[in-house]
Amino acid sequence: MCIRDSLYGAAVSSLNNVLVNHEADKRLGRVSELIGEHEYQARQEFVNGALARIVWAAEPRDDRLVVACGVMNPTDNPDQPARYAPFKRDGVRPEQQNLSTILRMTEQPFYNLQQERPLAREIAKAYNTGTDLANAVHDKAEPLYLDSSTPFGPQVTACYVRVHSNVDDMTTEYFTDFDRQMHAKKPMKGSSLTMVDSEDKHKMTIVRSDDLVPSTDFAMWYACRKAYISQVTDTTRGVPAAELHIFPAEINACYYEAEMPRMLQREYKTLHPEVVALLEDRERFEMFFRAKALGFISRELERGQPFWGYRLPGSRDVLHITVPSERLEGRERDDFFQIIHNFVLVGYDQRAGHGSGIRVDWGKLREAILAAQRELTPAAASRKYRDEINKGIVKQMRDEAKLLQDREPDENRRPLVGQELYDLADLSEVVLTRAVESLRN
Repeated sequence: MCIRDSLYGAAVSSLNNVLVNHEADKRLGRVSELIGEHEYQARQEFVNGALARIVWAAEPRDDRLVVACGVMNPTDNPDQPARYAPFKRDGVRPEQQNLSTILRMTEQPFYNLQQERPLAREIAKAYNTGTDLANAVHDKAEPLYLDSSTPFGPQVTACYVRVHSNVDDMTTEYFTDFDRQMHAKKPMKGSSLTMVDSEDKHKMTIVRSDDLVPSTDFAMWYACRKAYISQVTDTTRGVPAAELHIFPAEINACYYEAEMPRMLQREYKTLHPEVVALLEDRERFEMFFRAKALGFISRELERGQPFWGYRLPGSRDVLHITVPSERLEGRERDDFFQIIHNFVLVGYDQRAGHGSGIRVDWGKLREAILAAQRELTPAAASRKYRDEINKGIVKQMRDEAKLLQDREPDENRRPLVGQELYDLADLSEVVLTRAVESLRN
């Protein structure tokens, strides 16, 4: 095996790619800025511990001596011995798979560092306030065109900011100030600024656009939407909705959109984009609601402040899906989208300093759900799932959506408010109703 196909060659190649990308980032100073660059030094005790987990063995086989190498992986139970995982020799690019094994082992000491240094905290060291940040970046992403190219100027200006801002109360307040100042920078008629959450905790992205050509036929969007619904609901055409999509979340959404008319006795409708974004993994999404109904996920108190936690039967530790508010008045309301996102898509403890070392073990959760259903009997488990629809999280979502609509003063806009919550509640009801049907079958 030549060096470029070896484990060492794969490690060198991976490191070189990181260095090249890092240097490329530094050269993009006009359109980007590196915040909080840190050099982390390896700690010798971690290196020694990682090396100690790599084991060698030699055994005779077919009149020759075979040398095997692998990694001893500790189990979740400290009383059980570690499990041996041999390095791969066969298959496609085994060196890449072995490199992934080594990286998972060596990156463990840095989990906490990743969690303790998100951009939302690091950026305050470079820009003390949200106002300072807004002053520095508000004109950095302007569209590139000559003013003389359009006689009337932009009819609509839009700015989208993608950042994971709600790490804690301090970062939430910081970006609230930033959002307020950015709105003040774009006071013209037809301007809009939207902040959206990001799964990447270490990057903020700003996208700006100016609409120079007025659209006189926006009804086309509604015509396309109507044609799409007609296409996917026409059983004679034989084209499933999932075949018209690429991304897993959209394909999973198609599955539920097809189920909802039958289960909820309503007309076909497409799910809100914020709901679709939660559907990357259909099984984990459904396990969230079963775990909530069975009591594995609950709203708890810490220092008098509420948070959402996850704990399997017999476990002493609570995985924090959210963290308690540090404000005197506490958290105003539960953000159901953030709760589900943290559990389903992130899957590890959200407390600073705990990092991704405390994770959801999806295999154990699946076994716990099945065990709980057997112990409760199908009738009792079904009752818990129905209670979650009628008195639990599904009802809470609908109550929250109704409250948001009642607070909206504009009668024309009122029916549009809270639709993402209504869609999430409907989808949750479908998931729990399917759970009841599975027990009946």
